[in-house]
Amino acid sequence: MNLKLKTTIVSASILSLFATATSFSLLKSHDKPSDGFQISEAFNLNLTNRKLVQGENGLTTIICNYQINPIEADDYSFSGFLNWSNKESNEYETASWGSDENPEDYVSYKLNENDKTIALTCLKPFGRTIVFTLVCKENTAVKANINIDYVRKELDKGSAVLTSTEFKDNQNLPLKIVTPTYSIGSKGVIPELQATFDAISYKGTTQFRSWEDLFPTIDLSGCYDTTYVEYKGENMTKTNARAKMMDNAFMYLKNTIASKGSKIFKVEELVNEMTYYKKGNPYTSACKYTSVASSFIFNYKKAYTGGGGLITKVNYNGVKSDEYRFSFSFKSANITNITIDKYQVDF
Repeated sequence: MNLKLKTTIVSASILSLFATATSFSLLKSHDKPSDGFQISEAFNLNLTNRKLVQGENGLTTIICNYQINPIEADDYSFSGFLNWSNKESNEYETASWGSDENPEDYVSYKLNENDKTIALTCLKPFGRTIVFTLVCKENTAVKANINIDYVRKELDKGSAVLTSTEFKDNQNLPLKIVTPTYSIGSKGVIPELQATFDAISYKGTTQFRSWEDLFPTIDLSGCYDTTYVEYKGENMTKTNARAKMMDNAFMYLKNTIASKGSKIFKVEELVNEMTYYKKGNPYTSACKYTSVASSFIFNYKKAYTGGGGLITKVNYNGVKSDEYRFSFSFKSANITNITIDKYQVDF
């Protein structure tokens, strides 16, 4: 026979069949084959007239014609069989997936030698490459392989949601992450979860247009030194001290939000970011002063009521959530003193 003299007519090269999980799969009745079902040719094995067919049973079949070279070869016949691939891939479900199972439970085939067609039908998802081998019966050295893969489908995108937007003393702002789910597959690396916070900023109101508007001025009238204060162990002007307080308070709250729930918010720590010492005269010690924190929190609450406050979005694998706006759940930062006009009551 002519074919015996040409053992490279049908090459042992690899032919890959790629399929999306919505097409080459056990499809639901409303699912349709997609353009993701692709075939690439191997050396010395020409596949033509490729068709993707969905049967009434919901199963998807890929049908293609094969061609033998030289075309005048005669007196030959072919057989086919399925097996699991020996190649290793980090895309597989596990290294040993399918080793104890029959690949024909996942993919079936029909070989029509008269029409020179191969029909491959996916019966259900699988997690390792299946190899279909076409071999010449008269010369078993003449063969070619087709790799069949099931590409994972993302079944649920998952989500990342802040379960609380209230700053509560000794509590965090937990970020609840729902991991996406995927179908089984032999191709398609499951991406690592990426949940990040968008830019954290202040949303102003008519009364408090900017972050700075929430902070009172530092009043040193009547003090020994009306220009300098002690803040974070440094002597600085009251203007610089106020600017530092604004930055430090913002960063403290921002880090509490962006820590993904690992940082505990504490009222005392926020108050410390806005605490300074008035400088006394040479014969008295400095006086701790924290009314800035009380005024800030009071103003922030008013801004929040008016639709303002710190805002952000969660960026989950490139998809942004709805806007989150943060509030304070406590009543005030501290009580500095109590003043009673009358100290004696007569009945």
